[in-house]
Amino acid sequence: MTRMESAVWPLACGGACAFAIAVVLGGAPSRTAGVVLAGAMAAWSLRAPVLASVLLGCMAWLFLTGFDVNTNGALRFTGRDDLLRLTVLIASALTGAAVGRLLVGPAPRRVVEGMPAPPEEYAPPERHPFGASESSKIADGRSRRPGAVPHAVPRDSRRSGISN
Repeated sequence: MTRMESAVWPLACGGACAFAIAVVLGGAPSRTAGVVLAGAMAAWSLRAPVLASVLLGCMAWLFLTGFDVNTNGALRFTGRDDLLRLTVLIASALTGAAVGRLLVGPAPRRVVEGMPAPPEEYAPPERHPFGASESSKIADGRSRRPGAVPHAVPRDSRRSGISN
């Protein structure tokens, strides 16, 4: 079972973008609006999971049908033309998702159950009771106080107040 956090932003922003495009291009021919929506959904699907890409295509079809094909906002499935528009929008979104997988890899996701522990080098350092981590304290061997942190410019020992 995977959680779909990676689908939230593409769905929300892609849906808002599809709405804006459909409203702005309401007076344009429906083919023009369909082509612009197909390109926008492909772009929003680049980092989205496959399911989110399919949903983006469906949302684009709903907005295209409601605002450009039927200018009064009615959602009616009228036959082959609607099926063709739906198929083109979903296919363009899936193509965007496939291109995104090829160029940048799969979308990030988390596994809810059975997730292995991260390797030691990626594990966060243990927290010190006073807020500082143990790895940030460098002991100089003579005392429990932290040693000097190396600087680009050597420090003047007479001005620092540290006596040897």
